[in-house]
Amino acid sequence: MKHAPRLAIHPTFRFYKALAKKSMILVAVAMLAHASIARARMTRLPESFRQPVAALSSVAQVEMPWVDVASLKAQDARRPAIRGGLFRFATPIEVSYTLTDSGSWEVLADGSRLWRLRIVSPGALSLNLGILDFDLPAETSLWIYSPDGEHIEGPYTTEHRNAAGQFWTPMIATDELVVEVHVAVSAAEPKIEIGRVNHGYRFFGADALKQGTCQNDVVCSEGNGWRDQIRSVGWYSVEGIGACTGSLINSRDARQPAYFLSAEHCEITRANASTMVVYWNYESPTCGRLSGGNVSDNQSGATLRAAYRPSDFVLVELDRKPDPSFRVHYAGWDATGQTPNRVVGVHHPNLDEKSISFENDRLFDDGTHWELAAWDDGTTEPGSSGSCIFNSAGLCVGTLTGGYSECGGPAGPDFYGKMSVHWTGGGARNNRLRDWLDPTGTGQRTLAGSDPGGDPGGDDDDDDDDDDDDDDDDDDDGGPVEPGDCASPNILCLQNGRFQVSVDWTTADGESGQATEVPAGSDDSGLFWFFTPENWEMLVKVLDGCAINQRKWVFSAATTDTAYTLKVLDTATGRTQRYSNPQGTAAAAITDTDAFASCP
Repeated sequence: MKHAPRLAIHPTFRFYKALAKKSMILVAVAMLAHASIARARMTRLPESFRQPVAALSSVAQVEMPWVDVASLKAQDARRPAIRGGLFRFATPIEVSYTLTDSGSWEVLADGSRLWRLRIVSPGALSLNLGILDFDLPAETSLWIYSPDGEHIEGPYTTEHRNAAGQFWTPMIATDELVVEVHVAVSAAEPKIEIGRVNHGYRFFGADALKQGTCQNDVVCSEGNGWRDQIRSVGWYSVEGIGACTGSLINSRDARQPAYFLSAEHCEITRANASTMVVYWNYESPTCGRLSGGNVSDNQSGATLRAAYRPSDFVLVELDRKPDPSFRVHYAGWDATGQTPNRVVGVHHPNLDEKSISFENDRLFDDGTHWELAAWDDGTTEPGSSGSCIFNSAGLCVGTLTGGYSECGGPAGPDFYGKMSVHWTGGGARNNRLRDWLDPTGTGQRTLAGSDPGGDPGGDDDDDDDDDDDDDDDDDDDGGPVEPGDCASPNILCLQNGRFQVSVDWTTADGESGQATEVPAGSDDSGLFWFFTPENWEMLVKVLDGCAINQRKWVFSAATTDTAYTLKVLDTATGRTQRYSNPQGTAAAAITDTDAFASCP
């Protein structure tokens, strides 16, 4: 077959601004007035932001050689239109920087040590690193960030070390980044070697229209009824230079491993699976914008489990389960081989913000692949490779190999490797799905989707079809909260009393209590203090996003590293959302645009 795999990338970045405590709440108020909010993967500020240190201008700097971007783009343009493999967005620069021969060390006032290195690659549109030797003892942390502090990733610790002893970082939209390592007084000597600097040369821009205008943002009403499937899809990079789309996939394994399904032609191997960085929830903040996404929900590292070229699938297991704050979904699947009468595709066209496409006609079966003659609404583009198509029951029935559809010519066909062929593959554990998705050998070829912590071997009758958006993920652990009294100083009532907000806090010394409402605010927002009335700790908003994605949204910003649990109760349904901050961790902004399926 002549398949044209969809391979390209133009991700965008939202930024986290490091703020002093006195000013953070005012900035947070301004930020939360808008739907597109920067969410930070950073869970604790770098040590250089928390203690007096030498000026960044005095830190040792290394500059990368000039990159001939025009030549790289010319090479890309000469690649055959019908091909396999990843589409490049960056080019690798081999280096060797260690803690002993590069960067700048200093001893801080508390006796701990700090190492920093500035890496500059002139003209880069993004930078990411391959740390080929990553050996951090306890009480040692690493961050990467832009010099202005607007995009911070970390801290990374020994738990982020992959099976190859490496760590591959997410991308930062900058031509200069800072690597920082903090070593506690009692810590053993760390060992780090930066072996790869990847210079991004494809355009990134949060406000640029990148994907084709015929695409449907998943936050639009077209996505209603497919919210679970949408949450299962992410895009990923390999070796920091190329990327595709994939889906988190459910299994009957009681461990609920984080299996991620994509296309074999995306060049994931046993040797490079550990370099994968997966980005979740990369979506437009408003319907029709086709831009403005946020890549801060990311994770690094994976292990290859199985791959099969004839039907073009690859299955990896991610090194760790996605962070609970990502609110991912494990997609269900159907490997019976029954021909779908209509399908929905969820994907990252050009590796841009997530889109949804619809085909309302019966597919053709060519043996190893489903052939989709032409999309009725939306399409795929380069970058969509590896994405699932879902049948009317919401189950993945195939993964995209390639095709000819695009916004400039959506009448072209697309080809999806069949789940039923993936299932049996080449007859061995390393080239079929059966052993991984049905490890106990039940022989059942369908499985419903599941949220983290749900029953992985649940009912095969998937009742979350395309006409039902009343999913049950709004109840977090702990069960619903009983309605309280809006007159209580510890309960903030919003949206005419429908939503009740409360916060329980605990200090490092074991002191605990409930936050107190500040007597100010509006019908959709309010403030809390923890310890003294003049020291406001938290802003909370419950907003009506029904016109955008049929959800009520919860946003919050806090200026504390105290442990707390924020509880938001929808008194009309009894559903409760909980958001927790660990002790000693600088609270990250909460921007949950999926919080409550409570419209109207």
